[in-house]
Amino acid sequence: MTQNTVLDIISGKSTTRSFRIIIPLCITFVLFTVSIFLIFVPSLKKYMMDQEKKMLHEMNNSSISVTYSLLSEYNQRVISGELTLQDAQSRANKRIRNLRYGPEDQDYFWIIDMQHRVLMHPFLPDIEGKNCKDFVDSNGRYFVAEFVRTAEQKGSGYVEYTWQWKDDSAKTVPKISYVKLFEPWGWVIGTAVYVDGIDSEIRFITQRLFKIFTGILIIVLILSFYGSSQAVKIDKKRSIAEKAHRLDTLRFEKLRELNQMADSS
Repeated sequence: MTQNTVLDIISGKSTTRSFRIIIPLCITFVLFTVSIFLIFVPSLKKYMMDQEKKMLHEMNNSSISVTYSLLSEYNQRVISGELTLQDAQSRANKRIRNLRYGPEDQDYFWIIDMQHRVLMHPFLPDIEGKNCKDFVDSNGRYFVAEFVRTAEQKGSGYVEYTWQWKDDSAKTVPKISYVKLFEPWGWVIGTAVYVDGIDSEIRFITQRLFKIFTGILIIVLILSFYGSSQAVKIDKKRSIAEKAHRLDTLRFEKLRELNQMADSS
């Protein structure tokens, strides 16, 4: 067996040993990265959505109170006989139609009944009087039916769905509605906010994490292969040194045998 053959065998063994270290390391790193994207990112999105709901509730609390006070006032006037139910509902409808709130006074209220009929929508008058139970968003969610179900089962609550971005019918974005039942009339009062900023922020975070983990993986691979190459070089040097030592030992043994033969003769 030549010296080159021996070195090739040693090099192959070193490379195999290096891969046995690198592959489990890379698999562990990839599994950790996948767990971040499958567990951490969705949990972060849920947390941000919960915070958005909390902010929506706090922001709308006073506004909802105003609408309920208004409805309660008209309902008392019906009970006292001052107004008919139809007249009271017509007046309440008109006043709620013009209510605005929010930082830019652009947020509004809409009204549906328990039969999924739209009673008032300040920006979509064409659907007023229509049964919108079969309205479905881009994700296949029957959100109007969900409004009624939430109000009926819980009295109030949140419904997530997608809706067109303001006046742009070609663009749909996530939205959260807060609905509440006014039981005396069977009206569901609702209001909503866009939450597309959350998806944008999650995409930004995901892209940053992907770039960071990709960079770390590349560094880990470079360091691993560098360490492996250094280990191979060290094994080669040690093999050469061991072979030289064995050759020196064999030479010494041969010289000693020759000396013994010379002395005996």
